[in-house]
Amino acid sequence: MIFVTVGTEKQPFNRLMCWIRVLQESGMIEEEIVVQYGNCTVLPEGAKVYRLLKKDLFQELISQARLVISDCGKECFLLDAYDKPYILVPRSHKFREYHDERQIELAMAMEKINVPVAWSLGDLIRFISNPLKESINDISAQNQLKASCHFEPIVVSKNNLLVQIPNKLTVVEAIAFKREYPQWMDKVGVKKIILDFGKTKIIDSSGVGSLVALMKSAKEKNITLQIWSVNPQVAEVFSLIGMEKVLPIISHTEPTIPISESRLVDSPPLTHPSVRSKTKRLMDIVGGLIGLTFVGVLFIPIAIAIKLDSPGPILFSQTRCGWMGKRFKIWKFRSMVTNAEALKDKIDNEAQGAFFKNENDPRITRVGRFLRKTSLDEFPQFWNVVKGEMSLVGTRPPTPDEVEKYEIPNWQRLDVRPGLSGEWQVNGRSKIKSFEDVIKLDLRYQENWSLMYDLKLIFKTIIVIFSKDSGAV
Repeated sequence: MIFVTVGTEKQPFNRLMCWIRVLQESGMIEEEIVVQYGNCTVLPEGAKVYRLLKKDLFQELISQARLVISDCGKECFLLDAYDKPYILVPRSHKFREYHDERQIELAMAMEKINVPVAWSLGDLIRFISNPLKESINDISAQNQLKASCHFEPIVVSKNNLLVQIPNKLTVVEAIAFKREYPQWMDKVGVKKIILDFGKTKIIDSSGVGSLVALMKSAKEKNITLQIWSVNPQVAEVFSLIGMEKVLPIISHTEPTIPISESRLVDSPPLTHPSVRSKTKRLMDIVGGLIGLTFVGVLFIPIAIAIKLDSPGPILFSQTRCGWMGKRFKIWKFRSMVTNAEALKDKIDNEAQGAFFKNENDPRITRVGRFLRKTSLDEFPQFWNVVKGEMSLVGTRPPTPDEVEKYEIPNWQRLDVRPGLSGEWQVNGRSKIKSFEDVIKLDLRYQENWSLMYDLKLIFKTIIVIFSKDSGAV
């Protein structure tokens, strides 16, 4: 039996009750639950519940319990008097009552003396799954070290693996993640993998890429994937790129945030400076609107030329991957035959790596070659710039099938918004045939970025467009 007590506080502690419910629904707690619930309005399914307990019954239930789960109220100090393993769960700062902040302070102090404190649902099930008090204390002391060094899955119940993600999931951690997760899937009998994000504050495009790869592998092997305890900063990144609609994030598993980190809740997610720059965004809007005026002037003569040259629409749209892999529709003046995508597999790829290029691509029309040489085909992308899907200067926007071939480090190029122009545009885009060279140019842009650097690349782009060697990828 597990005894849960939050009974003497004036405010409800529904988050803990929701955590217990999730564990019940996942089949990770099958034993009896007894709850002293106080003012909670959410209760675990099928639990034996008491609003408030008299001292004698309270002591009797503790003596019968295998494990005690308690909030960090004043009564938690009494638990040391019983020879019974216990776990403390502090109330979230979200409620902003005085006693909640005090509970978090107390929890942080208790953790320093090896008392098991569950800040996330992943922490809680780790401790619940370990029946010995000594082992629980060992886990509490070593938990942060393990999470910061590597990924170590724990069998939390039959056929279920729990993996706690470290403080950040960027390129170094993502490479290790991608290397290790096939081993988890090969464990006999594994049917569910749970990723606990309770400690994770930072994620970049490489981290997103590793999650996408895991989702595909799990689907192929018919393994259920769940994501727990997503912190606000990571949740905002997922929301900005639409990943919250794809990732199997389980509701009511939000973590408790320590006081020292609570200031991060209202701050924007950590991204590349070019993405955060308001001045760059203003420059994109102004430049995009100016560009669209040129599109308005040139649209009719270009449209007539395209129609006279080959049948089909004037504009061409294609799905590309932008910041953090978010997909969007890119717009161009059509420069190829209408069935170009269907013919792509029949054309030799002269490029090396995860992108396509053929210098004498037969799908390109006569007018299309002129449009590409002068970069006029890309002018409709000023609309993408105004919408914020692209920037005037950035990295080359890849297609989804190119991203499918990416190794984890390649995802770094998606840490910035794709651009109408960039390093590849001014450094011989028509001659670049190696994907490694594209990566080097994209990373060089990220390392050197500044507003002046953008202006320098825009000036160089204008020069390149009017040179005889101009030509699109």
